[in-house]
Amino acid sequence: MLLNYLIIFFKFQGIFFQMNAATLQLQISNIKTAEGNIQIAVYNTASDFLEVSKALRLLVIPVKSISDLTLEVSDLEPGDYAIAVFHDLNQNGYLDTNWAGIPTEPYAFSNNVRPKFRSSRWSESKFYLNSGINQHRLNLKTW
Repeated sequence: MLLNYLIIFFKFQGIFFQMNAATLQLQISNIKTAEGNIQIAVYNTASDFLEVSKALRLLVIPVKSISDLTLEVSDLEPGDYAIAVFHDLNQNGYLDTNWAGIPTEPYAFSNNVRPKFRSSRWSESKFYLNSGINQHRLNLKTW
């Protein structure tokens, strides 16, 4: 009898989790060349923001065309998130910069924040992810 109650409890808990799960639909636009990879890092804490090794999710998508790239990141908890994206043209795994530290590859941050002479801050890039499907558009630009 107790076993039946436990099974029912865990089934309802699974349904509850699915009802509260969030999906992030990303559309990345302004891809200028069909080469390299798009690297997408999704963060959920200010302390980890822009630390690629600490990203909650890291996706590397080969670029096959210059059309907009659309993808989903699913099974996320509702809460604050921020995204950093760059077009890794030479596929070396990091955002290339010139001698002054200025990016030489296209990049974008969530909320399409475009600070000059520095990276985006968590407070500028964060957004709240609600349960269900959330759409977010990022527009790649060069400095």
